Amino acid sequence: MTIKEMRMRTGLTQAEFSRRLGIPARTLQDWERGIRQCPQYVANLMVYYLKNEGFFQESKDLVISPIGKVKIADEIAKLSLRSEKTKAGTPYIWETVYKMPDGTNGLIRWEAQRIVFQPLDDFKTNAEGIRTIPNHQCRALTRKEYQAIPFLCSDEKKALPEIL
Repeated sequence: MTIKEMRMRTGLTQAEFSRRLGIPARTLQDWERGIRQCPQYVANLMVYYLKNEGFFQESKDLVISPIGKVKIADEIAKLSLRSEKTKAGTPYIWETVYKMPDGTNGLIRWEAQRIVFQPLDDFKTNAEGIRTIPNHQCRALTRKEYQAIPFLCSDEKKALPEIL
């Protein structure tokens, strides 16, 4: 989770977030823009503080939960540094699958400066059985939904079962 995603999830502005955590506003801006890198131990402390303050708790009426992971072979996978390749040479990445409150399963991704939900059924599969190009029947997430997305560390993502 980036610093910007962390701040957006709290629903605070940059000024409020920096005041709340005692971080100079300019430093926060530099971290969000990628001009400077936030030390990992500081990011971990921020997450710990925000969880204890109740910013990352799930809403009782809105539960979004990770249920597994799938292979996605698209343009993002070709450009990603964390991509893997099939025996046939197709680059793919693992994406977390979330179950939404309405019971649909899908991916939560960044698309054109906004966060969207793409149903898993929306993706076509290639000859190797890997999901590829979505039909773009996605919808933007509400702020409340965005705040309810559970934070997963890399170890938790690895432990998720594969969905075929």
